[in-house]
Amino acid sequence: MKRGARFRWWKILIVIIFAALVFTAASKHEAFTDEGQAWLIARDAPVGEIFFKWLHYEGHPSLWFALLIIPAKLGLPFYSINIISALIATISVFLFLMYSPLPSFMNVLFAFSYFVSYQYAVVARNYVLALLLLIVLAIFYQNRFSKPYSFFLILALLANVSLHCTLIAIGISVNYLLELKKRWLRFDRDRKRRIAFSMLFFVCVLLLLPFQLWPRSDNRLMGGFDFSPARFASTGNFLISGTGPFSNYLPVTVICLLVIAIWFWKRGNLFLYLFPSFLHFLLVAIKPISVFNHGIFFIYLVFVVWVSYEGTERERLFSFSIRNLSILALSVLLVIQVFWGFQAIAYDYSHSYSGALEVSNFIKSNNLDKTKIYMVGESCTGVLPYFKENIFSNMNEGGKPCFWDYSKKNKTPERLDKSALESIRKDKPDIVVLSLSAVSKKKEKQNLKSLLREYHPVGPFTGFIIWKEQRGPHETYSYFVLLSKDKFVMHK
Repeated sequence: MKRGARFRWWKILIVIIFAALVFTAASKHEAFTDEGQAWLIARDAPVGEIFFKWLHYEGHPSLWFALLIIPAKLGLPFYSINIISALIATISVFLFLMYSPLPSFMNVLFAFSYFVSYQYAVVARNYVLALLLLIVLAIFYQNRFSKPYSFFLILALLANVSLHCTLIAIGISVNYLLELKKRWLRFDRDRKRRIAFSMLFFVCVLLLLPFQLWPRSDNRLMGGFDFSPARFASTGNFLISGTGPFSNYLPVTVICLLVIAIWFWKRGNLFLYLFPSFLHFLLVAIKPISVFNHGIFFIYLVFVVWVSYEGTERERLFSFSIRNLSILALSVLLVIQVFWGFQAIAYDYSHSYSGALEVSNFIKSNNLDKTKIYMVGESCTGVLPYFKENIFSNMNEGGKPCFWDYSKKNKTPERLDKSALESIRKDKPDIVVLSLSAVSKKKEKQNLKSLLREYHPVGPFTGFIIWKEQRGPHETYSYFVLLSKDKFVMHK
């Protein structure tokens, strides 16, 4: 690498402040169902089944699960996942501050931006690995032709973070091929051989992904693709609108992205930005699942700004040039992101992100975990990481696996429909843990009203979703605990 690490005392101070902020927030963060699902799979499933069975239902490659296997199977507590995520984010910020060629103030803004300091740090998901690997890739990028083994190894790891990252890694490799075509004749035989073997390795990694991820015929999530023009239009509008990952205001987003795109074009990196981003866009458009993966659009934007800035001649910061205009544009976006980040951390610190921890504490403190407990709603599995065993007798007959099974064999009720109501009345469980998302329809609310003649509700144990400046109670993260009136006497 031409640019080595630049150690400065203030950079270490920023890392310490970042770590203190993120670890404090992570210690208060109540993990929601998706965070718990990955931990439960790593904890309860045999290693072979994780890679060759359950990933076919999860839709995510193996890297995050592989990272969680050791701490989960060693019996470490569930909050370890928050420590792991916060640690990876801290390492990412350290590397960014030490190696980034961008102006120092931008490096600091990036460290405390929303996706870096909160969404991909405090919330413990596989996307924190995308943050780390894109930064490492940026460090090696200038030497992508002289050190192809390292470059394609990082790309291979990135491809195993999520399908969104797989497409970005493929897009980067296509850009590499286009650049390679122009340089191939200038390389000696040894370099050509190393590049060829590196690319072959990357292709083999990609070919292995379908063996892990190709949906099984009984996968409930296999359908649901939307190829309509209206869907693509709404996704594009979302990305650049006030609800998207870039800024609060459409004009600000459009102007900033246009300025940065002109800078990419001038540096010959417009295709490097647009093609991988387009592949990522196709996936989020045809298979809308969660807004949380949209942050990768922003992280990838910063990655391309980094590699475009690398090697440019020093200019006065306030001189008029397209480079400085692009830095100004990115700075505007980063300032907004920093505002989101501190707001999100403050809100998460003072509110329950998920009610699952409170539900588990209620069950433990009242010694109810040995009673007959039913669950209704997929998100109720968010309670299970806080217990060593499966406490729900209507999920896999009270045995393993403890995570949610997305196959059609899973008969655990997702909604409080007629079938679930009849099952509860027939088996008469002592307790029913009920996700509020399972009673969102009119008929389900009527079933709940009927069930409350036999059960006393405790709660709600409320969870609060956080997305940028949007926050508030969310039914998927919220629960009621229903106690049988025949078994429990409620004292006022």
